[in-house]
Amino acid sequence: MKDVVTQAIDQLNKAAKRAETEADKPGGDDEGEEEEEEEEELPDLSELEAINEQMENNNGRLEDQYILKFFKERLLSKPCQNQGFILDGFPKTREHAQTLFERNSFFF
Repeated sequence: MKDVVTQAIDQLNKAAKRAETEADKPGGDDEGEEEEEEEEELPDLSELEAINEQMENNNGRLEDQYILKFFKERLLSKPCQNQGFILDGFPKTREHAQTLFERNSFFF
């Protein structure tokens, strides 16, 4: 479980750095496309800030909503879809399992 959360936070940090780099670059011919990409990155930045704040306030623990989101993203990844993934230590409750495997929550 810790590996999935750590990887997800690392990816958010990389996206935040990429967004900051793109914002610092002078605009070129594809300025409209860059603006669209930056708009997609902004939710990640606010999410990353919320995650960092929550981890500070809760001794490194995250709310279930973030953990469930990270596991859903991992389960939908191509390596996981092709090779499989062992869920060890999560889900801990029936509610977590139901939320994690809801049909409408996966984007098929």
